[in-house]
Amino acid sequence: MESPKRSMAKALAWRFGATTITGGVADVIWGSIGRALGIGVADLLARRLVYCPQERAWLKIPFGQGRPAEYDI
Repeated sequence: MESPKRSMAKALAWRFGATTITGGVADVIWGSIGRALGIGVADLLARRLVYCPQERAWLKIPFGQGRPAEYDI
């Protein structure tokens, strides 16, 4: 079972990379680093709020998970 702290760390790591890409694309399209940073921050906050609960919900869905061991040594 994955801890909530681990889920949060994974979400933050993923969002850092994705936000960097979003900001870079926005800068290329609009040529404005200020606008790109605003879009990047808004994207970071909105998606983080959605990703963490979604990740926790998936932990409760048995689809694709292996069966737990019958015993532990």
